[in-house]
Amino acid sequence: MKLFLTVLAVAIACAAAQPEKVKPVPLKDAVLGSGPGSIEGRITNGYPAYEGKVPYIVGLGFSSGSGGWWCGGSIIGNTWVITAAHCTHGASSVTIYYGALWRLQAQYTHTVGSGSFRQHSNYNTNNLNNDISLINTPHVDFWHLVNKVELPNGNERYNNFAGWWALASGWGRPCDSCGVSDYLNCVDSQII
Repeated sequence: MKLFLTVLAVAIACAAAQPEKVKPVPLKDAVLGSGPGSIEGRITNGYPAYEGKVPYIVGLGFSSGSGGWWCGGSIIGNTWVITAAHCTHGASSVTIYYGALWRLQAQYTHTVGSGSFRQHSNYNTNNLNNDISLINTPHVDFWHLVNKVELPNGNERYNNFAGWWALASGWGRPCDSCGVSDYLNCVDSQII
């Protein structure tokens, strides 16, 4: 379940929308309902996160020569954050917002250059295959507002976790016609 929660948290965090002064992350060929590699709807009916609810979620403010964009990620270790490769692709740096409920209002931040990105070597920008990336960060100490996501142990690697409850979170738009959320939201969903 913990692996599924990690992947789900990363997916939701990476669906987070951008601040109004930056451009969106382009998702080439990722049209709603267009088949393999498509984005299928949005998670809705969530609730505002409260302090300490999802201490493993970070905001990621990316920059490049042509602008900036916002994504989310999950802390997986004292020096590692996992996110989507479509977020790191083309970026020259990222500011990591730790413990933020309001975007850009973090407990603390770190900024690292693209040399700290470990993008999947087979990431495909056309269909988003292998859309995963790691960011090597300065060391962070864990506490109740900033912590790593729990990963499953080796005995759980073949469990599909059907029937379990998962927590998804992020700053994304709750609907296609809605504006972006400046506040971190959560939703509880049963795994099918």
